[in-house]
Amino acid sequence: MNDFIKTDAFCLKVKPVRNESAFLLFFTKELGVISLFQKGFFSVKNSLSGIIDIGQEVALLLKQHQNSLFLQETSLITSYNTPDYHSLTLSSFIFELLGSLPQKMELNSQYIYALLKTLLSKIYLSSGKFNLILNFEVKLLFELGLTGDPTICSRCHQLFLAEMQSFSALGELNFICNNCFNRRIKYSDFSGNERQVILSWINSRDLNSASHLGKNSVLKLQKHLNTVFNNMLALKTLKPFMKVMHDEADL
Repeated sequence: MNDFIKTDAFCLKVKPVRNESAFLLFFTKELGVISLFQKGFFSVKNSLSGIIDIGQEVALLLKQHQNSLFLQETSLITSYNTPDYHSLTLSSFIFELLGSLPQKMELNSQYIYALLKTLLSKIYLSSGKFNLILNFEVKLLFELGLTGDPTICSRCHQLFLAEMQSFSALGELNFICNNCFNRRIKYSDFSGNERQVILSWINSRDLNSASHLGKNSVLKLQKHLNTVFNNMLALKTLKPFMKVMHDEADL
């Protein structure tokens, strides 16, 4: 028996394969991250390649047969693709981050989808965009059901003291204090104000705003989060993303 699923989605990746076909990666509102094989995607007779591209928000009609999904129809909702290098670099990092998450991982996909849409609509702002990106990353960790809280040790559950330093355990999306995880690589501790801002992001469901951190705090927290995500996901867009963060002084 075939079931049909309608869902909105962001295109995260289009990977060409032989015979003009492609693997398509989406973050969907109802299903989270899904991958589809589309035969003849790049064929001149196929209109899908003119609609589906990285950075596009599309409406999908999927046919589910046994354990597989097949794309039946699609239409463009919004294009978030941009010729601006900095905005493109920032959005590419977010798309790769989502696309690198394990598929079928349980999370509130509708909330992350709404959060992503809000972020992308504001990623072209002249100021404050990096606070919104950090807000998205911190909330994503929390929604994944992992600790993701750089203010509390994931093992002993104690608040990091001002004189303590925290560590990112290899292969884990968690933060570990130096008493629980003895490593030589050290990362800067967070001040009381920085902790309050991070905790406000974790606890708030607001899609439209993020508490402000200054540039130095933003770079410090982003370095910490990069270690957490990159240990597990090996993000290719990380270096250009960090270069944009360092180059822009409008935080």
